[in-house]
Amino acid sequence: MPSAFTLRSPNVSADASLQTLRRDPLLTGVANSGVRFIADTCFPWSYPGGAQAGRAAAAAPADQAVIYDVSENANGKIVKVGGQTISYAGGGFDFSALTERGSYLEAPASVAADIWATYGGASQRFMVCGYFKLPSLANWNTSGNAAPLLSFATLNAGVGNPDMITIAQTNGGGLMSFRQTGGATLAYTSVTPPAYDALAQVAFWRNASGVGLTVKVGATRVTTLDAVGTANTENFSGQTGRFGVGTAYWQPSLTGQTNARNFRVFRPFVENLARSGRDPLTVLDADWARVQARIAASAAANGGTSLIFV
Repeated sequence: MPSAFTLRSPNVSADASLQTLRRDPLLTGVANSGVRFIADTCFPWSYPGGAQAGRAAAAAPADQAVIYDVSENANGKIVKVGGQTISYAGGGFDFSALTERGSYLEAPASVAADIWATYGGASQRFMVCGYFKLPSLANWNTSGNAAPLLSFATLNAGVGNPDMITIAQTNGGGLMSFRQTGGATLAYTSVTPPAYDALAQVAFWRNASGVGLTVKVGATRVTTLDAVGTANTENFSGQTGRFGVGTAYWQPSLTGQTNARNFRVFRPFVENLARSGRDPLTVLDADWARVQARIAASAAANGGTSLIFV
């Protein structure tokens, strides 16, 4: 199990409103445990995890390697096709050596099940975020098929093939989210990243006000807002999240999409906005600032070169 520490105090408080100790500031102040999953590849507690004493340095993950959930709801894992390699580079999982689809960091199905459920009279109100090192523009997807960075689909969305959300590279340098509303009907939102071959915060949300697809690189955030649209009638509650080169939309042998797998994933998380009620952009900006502070601290400790989120 991951390491733990204990705080003991001679004082006892009966104030149930006091915050409990959290492993990650993203969890602070969340109403009703809204954050359902955090995988932090730059945080040894999350990966490689295990007892702190004698813990090995993070390295290329094996198939089924545990990714400890920093929100402490349910752990994720690595899914890797036989013969394929996911590298550990710059503090994240690197997919650039893959020659087949189906290798990724998996969020457990309990995440989608929680989004599907109803809280406070609302369901399917959520935010999915991932920190990625994007491909260069030269390596960007040039296929007519989408190349997802993340997806909650096993197969391309259709009748009996549910998908909570997919965010994918599209031909020519864009990103597009597809949110299934039923069968093969999808609601699309698109955005163009402000830069490539760089760390990016990529996120989608759906709340009572509408949907948003946003990308932040450096000091620049680009966001597209759309109408909230209808809820999905396909039950996605059994789907796992796939951050990497999944099995939906990617082609066998990555035909026409080979260069598009030149990306890394660092810090995916999912929040149930029906539980938390938080403003997505406020949450995202605060988390981006904390990640930048971690990068700066790593650089200060390593002669000016960060070892994480690169």
